[in-house]
Amino acid sequence: LSQAAVAYGMYTAYAYSTGDATLIEKTKDPQDILNGLQDEGFQNYMNTEQANKDLDAYMSAMSMVNGSTGDKAAASEVLVNGFNDPALVALLQQAMASGQ
Repeated sequence: LSQAAVAYGMYTAYAYSTGDATLIEKTKDPQDILNGLQDEGFQNYMNTEQANKDLDAYMSAMSMVNGSTGDKAAASEVLVNGFNDPALVALLQQAMASGQ
């Protein structure tokens, strides 16, 4: 599950970095994400400095969600909804404000 979460997060970061509405729409379906992991554009993105920064940010956010709630189910919400869920954004903001 953790590898799936990372794949989801990185594909989502890639899709939003392109601004391509079709790619962004694909982030709503896990099967589309799995299929997209082999795309040349995604593979090229993964070899960039921006991808490294996005991965660090994504992993930090997952850790903050886990740490701020004590509920591992909260991190699974990142897998399902990405960072488009207002409740998750609020959790991240709360965790950052408390210095976690």
